[in-house]
Amino acid sequence: MNPHSNGERAAVDRVLAEFLERFPTPSQDDWKELIARYPEHAGEIADTALLYVGRTQLIEDDVMNDLDRGAFDTTISDAINLVYATANDRIDSLATKVSDVRGPALRDLAREVGLGPHVALLSSVLAGTVQAPIRLMERLTKVFKVSAFELAELFTQCFERRSLPAFKAGIDKPHVDLAVTSWSEAVRRLNLPPEQAEDLLKFDQ
Repeated sequence: MNPHSNGERAAVDRVLAEFLERFPTPSQDDWKELIARYPEHAGEIADTALLYVGRTQLIEDDVMNDLDRGAFDTTISDAINLVYATANDRIDSLATKVSDVRGPALRDLAREVGLGPHVALLSSVLAGTVQAPIRLMERLTKVFKVSAFELAELFTQCFERRSLPAFKAGIDKPHVDLAVTSWSEAVRRLNLPPEQAEDLLKFDQ
C-alpha cells in the first residue's frame, strides 16, 4: 500500500524539483538540510538523494574513470542514518500522542474513525496486536497527522515490546497470539451479527 495520496506525492515532487533547480549538484549537507526542513517527506527525499547521487557518481565515473567508492558509501550511510533518526523522533512523538488516547478519548476516536462502539478493537490496533486495515490506517493518519509508514512502524514497535504474561506450571495456559492478528480474524472473534461484521470487514477493502 502506498501511504501517500496523489496530492501528497505531487507536493513531494514540487519540493524536490525546486530543490534540484536551486542546487543542480547538491552536496551531502544540502540533502540533509532538505530532510530536516521536510521530515514528513524524509523517506522520499532520501530515496531521491541515493538515486541522484548514484547517477551523478556513475556519470562522473564514465567520464573520469575515478569513482570514489568510499565517499559514495559514506553519503548513502549518512543519508539513511539521518532518515532513521528523523523518523524515530517523529515516532516517539506519535507514541506519546497515541498513549494519551484513553477512556473517553478512545471512545471518541472510535466514533471519529467510523468504528462506533468497537472501542476494544481500536485499542488492539493502537497496541499493535491487530493489523490496521487500509481505510482505518488512512483515517488514523489524518487524525494524528503522520504518515502511514510512521503509524505502521509504531504499531510494529508496540507489538514487539508488549509484555507476555507469565504462567504457573501445571495450569492450563490461555491462548496468547505470537503474531499480529489479521483484521478479518479480529472481527470474526467479536461474534457480531453478519451485517455488523460485514461493515467492519469493508475497512480492509
